[in-house]
Amino acid sequence: MEVVAESVAGIDVHQKEITVTVLIGSAESAKPKKVHARFQTVTFDLKACGAWLKQQDVKQVLMESTGQYWRPVWQILEPFGFNMILCNPRIIKNIPGKKTDQKDSEWLSELARYGLVSASYVPPRQIQELREST
Repeated sequence: MEVVAESVAGIDVHQKEITVTVLIGSAESAKPKKVHARFQTVTFDLKACGAWLKQQDVKQVLMESTGQYWRPVWQILEPFGFNMILCNPRIIKNIPGKKTDQKDSEWLSELARYGLVSASYVPPRQIQELREST
């Protein structure tokens, strides 16, 4: 498979916590560097996650649209300048074997690395704010 993004993060989103897997490696690298982290879904921790992802030199972030829980994660990480991609959580259900948050975030990062996911539409911030106010 062809690598389309060399520094990516996959985020498994839950109400109180996110699990993040970062994959970094050139297109020629068969085994990219893999780093895992967990963050609480409070503003301080999500900002720390954004700073950590920047430190890891992540360019693209893929996360699943889990209920409403993805919204604050997206809103805090987006200003960091990542190429943000939101996907349908149905793709995670296709993983064979026992599911864990870490496996889910790894799978998301692999999908991002190889460009194997269709992005869900996320309206611009102004439209999101307008929708929330009505």
